[in-house]
Amino acid sequence: MTFVRPLVGTLALVSALCGGLNAGLAHAQTGPAANPPATLPPAPATALPAPVWNETQWQALWDTAQHTAGLNAYEFKWVFYTDITRARMARVSGVRSPTVTANNLIAVPKVIRLALVNLYVPGEKSQLIPFTNRGTPGWLVVELVRVSRAAPLRTGADFEKDARDWVAKGLLPAPDVLLSDPAERARAAYWRALTPQAVAAIAPDVSPNVEYGNFLTPLARAILTERRELVAALLDHGADINQCSLLGCALHLAQGMPDEKKAQDWTQWLLDRGAKPDTVDSRHMAANDTPLATAVGQGRLGSAEALVKAGASPDGVPQVPHTPIYQAAVNHRKDMVNWLIMRGASVLPFADRGNATPGVPTHLYTAALATEDKDFIAWAEQTMVSAAQSSPEYRYNAFLEQGKQRFPLKDGAALTIKATPFKLVLELKPGESTAVNVGASFEKAWSDEVRRGDKRNPLFHPFSSGALAEPPSEDSYDLLVGQPCPATAKADDLCPGVLFTLQTDSASRKDFHELRAGSNEYVRESRRVFDVSVDKGTALPLEQFQGKTLYLVLSAGLNLGGIDGLRLIGPRFVSVKLQK
Repeated sequence: MTFVRPLVGTLALVSALCGGLNAGLAHAQTGPAANPPATLPPAPATALPAPVWNETQWQALWDTAQHTAGLNAYEFKWVFYTDITRARMARVSGVRSPTVTANNLIAVPKVIRLALVNLYVPGEKSQLIPFTNRGTPGWLVVELVRVSRAAPLRTGADFEKDARDWVAKGLLPAPDVLLSDPAERARAAYWRALTPQAVAAIAPDVSPNVEYGNFLTPLARAILTERRELVAALLDHGADINQCSLLGCALHLAQGMPDEKKAQDWTQWLLDRGAKPDTVDSRHMAANDTPLATAVGQGRLGSAEALVKAGASPDGVPQVPHTPIYQAAVNHRKDMVNWLIMRGASVLPFADRGNATPGVPTHLYTAALATEDKDFIAWAEQTMVSAAQSSPEYRYNAFLEQGKQRFPLKDGAALTIKATPFKLVLELKPGESTAVNVGASFEKAWSDEVRRGDKRNPLFHPFSSGALAEPPSEDSYDLLVGQPCPATAKADDLCPGVLFTLQTDSASRKDFHELRAGSNEYVRESRRVFDVSVDKGTALPLEQFQGKTLYLVLSAGLNLGGIDGLRLIGPRFVSVKLQK
């Protein structure tokens, strides 16, 4: 079932992340993991004298600790790999190293803080993090084990002990750095500026466009506390209204407000002040879908209308994990799905967005599956299939050529040709289909399986695509054929065989023997037959199949996801009798 990260904006979250807290903290245990990616400095053999810091230095440490500690305590695993293949495998199988405990975000090694705070579900793994460990380049992988509420920081002896430890381990900058670095000074200044008057008193050259240690910004902090006068003061002082934070960009934060009317008012106010409706930030999960996707997921029509009126795309933007239609559907908001469709949103898969997990499409149908509503799932499937059937992106034309003869491959065509080599010609114009799926058999029962929609047949399996040899290899002239399901096959079996996909993108694989650029025709020639359903590694010449009928099925493919999620768009059922 698809997990949708909850929206933010609760009072507890605001209180803990936005400051004004006196919070104490037990010493964070950041012991090294197995195959440690970044070993913390070892404790000295003899205790070093405690540094002597004055009141100004301690105040700088206190301010930084407050804006870095964050809301949560973490249990996690992390490991360093020099082999990228092993690192990628760890993202699937999990990180095998001891669990590390950090009692707040300060105690998390800096190199993995951003990755860890963007993990929400126990067992979730980070993307690969490029890292050089003692001169050796490689990749870190972080796995979340558990998140819990952090204990609040409190001034006093415990804080002084922890602060010295954090500075010694490089988890917090030293006080002299905090007091001399312009960005650190800006963070402290805006962290303490809790009123419009305090913001106005900050020197004009001290920019509010900084990021706190907990990955919030001064502007995000003010929006989360719903203090419009403070937000206005920050904007007047030069804050970038489109700077994003851990919990989202400005318009995302507005959608997270519990009160729908207040969220709509804030949305319009931020838009009027220059917030761009499609601003996203791929660094942060909460900012990685458009504000419109967030609004429709909650069914907030007023905010959604304001965003679309301001220019928000109903289809989201490139590289976002989920489109607005996906977020509406996964939250079981069919009304909002239809609202988006009426405003031009496409229900079809996108190549450049809606791919949260490699190989697992995120679109209307997969979102509907997450609701477990059978009627909604059926409606989503039919809606997507109907859209594909009428879309030029799934349009193609096909011919069979032999010698000087050329036969259109229309649905239901019955051809007679010689049992000699022939060419399959696909006409794929710009803006039309970029791939055509083809299946073949010498058994009519196989073709009948496909025609009646028997999803045990490999033409309905996205992952059953046969590995085609590339021209000019001799094996590239093999026509792959299969056989129908055996009588012993059960209703939920996947029958043997393959489909082969002929696609125009030669950068990933060369599928055609000839390209006729002027006519947008792509040509694949067949000279031999290879039966993938028979355990024989021999391809036979076409001449040996005189008197037999070859059954072809061609179609564009709509991938709904899952084992049997391939749907045939514009299928052509063709029979080809091979004579002398």
